Amino acid sequence: MKKRFMKAMAVVLAGVMTCMMLCSAVSASEAESEGKEALPEFSYTGEDPYFDAILDYIRKTDGESFDQSQVMIPAFILLEEDATDPEDIKVWGNFWIFNYDLEGTTLMMQSGGEAPGLIHLKKTEYGYEVTSMDRVGDGSNYDPDMERIFGVKKELLDAIRSAKDDLDTVRADYIRMYSEESGIEITAFQDYGWDPVPIK
Repeated sequence: MKKRFMKAMAVVLAGVMTCMMLCSAVSASEAESEGKEALPEFSYTGEDPYFDAILDYIRKTDGESFDQSQVMIPAFILLEEDATDPEDIKVWGNFWIFNYDLEGTTLMMQSGGEAPGLIHLKKTEYGYEVTSMDRVGDGSNYDPDMERIFGVKKELLDAIRSAKDDLDTVRADYIRMYSEESGIEITAFQDYGWDPVPIK
């Protein structure tokens, strides 16, 4: 009985030590992540009246899907707006977001993605509010959804298909806006495995 007890205790102690080592590693990882100094949040300074409502919506629906970084900066490609019905304002576009860490004066992209689709908004007492979004799906749904959402006009469909060609320019424009508003010197952004892209 004593030998069995001693063996059981050894197993328990080994398990405790393993747990302590793993927990310590997780805590260190969390501390390292939390140790990143947060940068000021992106603030839109342009003239589009719907931008802030759309950004708030995308932050809530898509932002939490990505790993934490120092700052999230959008790269919305707004293609067309229809405000004929204030209860159902329509904005077609590709609502890219990118998460960055700042190294020196270069924003290093940590994660990001696109969200092509049609956003519906309504006018409220305080501005505008997104009521829903008709999104382009993934995989086999991608092409049919693109046709369905953007095919209402040939120009829209052509525009969304070619929008990625100008993505670096769009990203640079929003990063420049962020740099000027926050007062943080940023000279370039960089994706993993690619050369830095100057913003000025």
